[in-house]
Amino acid sequence: MVGGRADRRGSPVEGSRPSALASSWERPALGWVALALAFVVSVGEFLSETHPIDRLLLLGLPTPFDGAPTPPALSHLADNVSALGSPPVVALICATAAGFLVLRRRLDLTLFLLASVGGGAAVAYGLKRIFDVLRPHEQDGIMLNTSFPSGHTMLAALLYVSLAAAAAEMAPRRLRPRLSLYVFTAAAGLTAAVGLSRVLLAVHWPSDILAGAAAGAGWVALCALWRRHLGRCA
Repeated sequence: MVGGRADRRGSPVEGSRPSALASSWERPALGWVALALAFVVSVGEFLSETHPIDRLLLLGLPTPFDGAPTPPALSHLADNVSALGSPPVVALICATAAGFLVLRRRLDLTLFLLASVGGGAAVAYGLKRIFDVLRPHEQDGIMLNTSFPSGHTMLAALLYVSLAAAAAEMAPRRLRPRLSLYVFTAAAGLTAAVGLSRVLLAVHWPSDILAGAAAGAGWVALCALWRRHLGRCA
């Protein structure tokens, strides 16, 4: 019957369509170009000793790098916001979200989250070892860990973008467009807030932040495409 055919056509098998998580990363080619360009520009700024782009991004304002003191209240706020990208907080949130996904029997999204955050953290450590640059205000052996790219910002991008992608895929189809816009905007906002806090604390140049955000989002995108490839091969 015609009605029967319509019903069958309107109810596709769930696994027969590409996941929203992967397809959302494939459509905007400009997004990939932007991530690559942001990282390349950041590397170029890293190689410069005068940091002209960094100072342009700071709009010429007095900064802690130039000896300008940060107000105590602002410094305290920056410390708290910065914690949203700290390894212990990221690990705790990631483990909690992974447990939730296991309870929902979404092992595919669990593996995606762990690969994105865990694998991305290893990439962040590797990049820091490769570039091995000191902090902006490195003096007398203080803050000996490396600056480029920003580890807190990259961890924030890895975690919050991964969670946004998982939430968007789990959303009901009719709510997915609006929910996707909300969760990805929230992820971008949290990542930007962590990055800004690191600049206010004078432990990173803006280019360190840009590189961390681009590398983190790019790694999550690669994990989403890898997940889709595995789904096709299954």
